[in-house]
Amino acid sequence: GIGLSGTSAAGAVRWTIFALGFLVAGSAGMEQLGQFGQHRVLSRDAREELLTAGFGYLLPEPDANDGTAFEAFRVCVEKILNGYNEKYNKTLPSR
Repeated sequence: GIGLSGTSAAGAVRWTIFALGFLVAGSAGMEQLGQFGQHRVLSRDAREELLTAGFGYLLPEPDANDGTAFEAFRVCVEKILNGYNEKYNKTLPSR
């Protein structure tokens, strides 16, 4: 190292390194906050779609009592979750 805790490095060098580290940490934090917003919107949309599907299953239309309601509900939920996962994966940075 350059001996930041000792007296071998000048004060200006120590403060410059501290400022650069602070800048990098702040930039990384801001980037994560930006991605959190996208993920929050995706989660909220998926939650609303799941609530709609759940109430549609619990409170079916009067003529929809043919015994296939649960299968339709399951397919709908899987479609919603798959759509959410695809959208979420698109927001992740590629590695």
